[in-house]
Amino acid sequence: MIKLPEKNKKLLLHACCAPCCCAIAKELKNSGIDFTIFFYNPNIFPSKEYEKRKQELIRYCKKIKVPLIIAEDEKSKKQWEEAVRGLELQPERGKRCCKCINHRLYKTAKYASKNDFDIISSTLSISKFKDFIIVTNSGKEAVKEFKNVDFWAQNWREIINQEEPNKISREENFYRQRYCGCFYSIGDALK
Repeated sequence: MIKLPEKNKKLLLHACCAPCCCAIAKELKNSGIDFTIFFYNPNIFPSKEYEKRKQELIRYCKKIKVPLIIAEDEKSKKQWEEAVRGLELQPERGKRCCKCINHRLYKTAKYASKNDFDIISSTLSISKFKDFIIVTNSGKEAVKEFKNVDFWAQNWREIINQEEPNKISREENFYRQRYCGCFYSIGDALK
């Protein structure tokens, strides 16, 4: 069983997709932690891919009875594009990824601050496509502006056996992507 850091009570968990989220959500639920999943991923390309990932997460959250917030608006994609502008040629896990994660976790922290969540974390730290240190630094940066929100730098890879997300994904017949999500990461995945 895991516990939130001592003074925190309500977690907003940024999630990128159902395969990365499933074992974390199961662990949080089994630990009795009050949490809500937050889907904010304007980086995902193309829109068909975005919809697949979103729908899989909706389906799973309904099944396990976990609250889910889909944070979308017309400006999201443009804001993300502005955040990574000039970094298009950076490699996966490079400066572009830092900016992308900063952007998404900042939006998560902002939502948390306005909606009575006192801590955020992200499923990105379990993904094979992401670096735990980059996710942690982005999370710490994201909450700086919000005095009422902390970042939980949880290395999910240390807590969750890597076979568990794969097992759940097979059982749930999740759609499994082959790249992180953005247009630029597609090329890296095909190498």
